[in-house]
Amino acid sequence: PENAPVFKPEKDLAYVLEKNNWRLNATYEYKNRNGELLGYVVRVLGEEGKKQTLPASYCHNVKANIDGWRLKGFSDNGYKPIYGAEKLEQSPLQKVLIVEGEKAADAAAKIFPEYTVISWMGGSASASKANWKAVDGREVTIWPDNDAAGEKAAKAIIAEIDKVNGFRGAASIVDIDALNLPEKWDLADKMPEHITLGAIKEAINNSQSKNST
Repeated sequence: PENAPVFKPEKDLAYVLEKNNWRLNATYEYKNRNGELLGYVVRVLGEEGKKQTLPASYCHNVKANIDGWRLKGFSDNGYKPIYGAEKLEQSPLQKVLIVEGEKAADAAAKIFPEYTVISWMGGSASASKANWKAVDGREVTIWPDNDAAGEKAAKAIIAEIDKVNGFRGAASIVDIDALNLPEKWDLADKMPEHITLGAIKEAINNSQSKNST
């Protein structure tokens, strides 16, 4: 609701953070394409640095008749929300780069300002559950995480986008195998010594060139 108080995770989630011995690591804001706030994803670190990303939304407890921010999932009209969806509306002519995870999206946006960089909520298992109609008619490139789950997620997204675009082939997947990257590497990680930024950009350009031939 418009009258919801500003989300302050250290305060609003204090009880659950303390109960689970979690340390807040990052907070990511989710909006819809119209720029309306949907909720947040918080990254927490547990014992031994185990990472979790959890959705937080403003809820109403009917039984107790109280409102507040809670660790509860939320959707965008029934779909998994797209991280950066509002940017699609702000820059309708830019090419789109899809990466896995909010942290990777923020990092990639700095590396590739010429792209609208987006991700989706829920990780690789939820890749096909977002509303990829949002990128209909756009030139889209997917940079998958460097593991089997990342590859599967990228293919699932391609399948959904192809349906939206009438199988016009406007989407492509970067061939990260050719870069010999470390297992599970993504664009938020430290650049391997044998890879240059130029090589990263070339890999994206090559995927687009193959798509257009």
